[in-house]
Amino acid sequence: MTEETTFEFEKAMERLEEIVAAFDSGEMTLREMEASFVEGMKLIKKCSAYLDEVDLRVRALSEAETEQNANDG
Repeated sequence: MTEETTFEFEKAMERLEEIVAAFDSGEMTLREMEASFVEGMKLIKKCSAYLDEVDLRVRALSEAETEQNANDG
């Protein structure tokens, strides 16, 4: 895992908050808005993929725990 290892969810979320604040300020040019929109969409896609991956890992761990408890009982 190269990109997933270096991807930092919290930093991506902070950057998204910065982008939203910049949009809300109304002080961006159209070109800046376009670039920020593209950057934001890329960050959203990465964050979504990361959350999907975490969800799969949590489900797998939960299922393994449930199976372990069933075997112990």
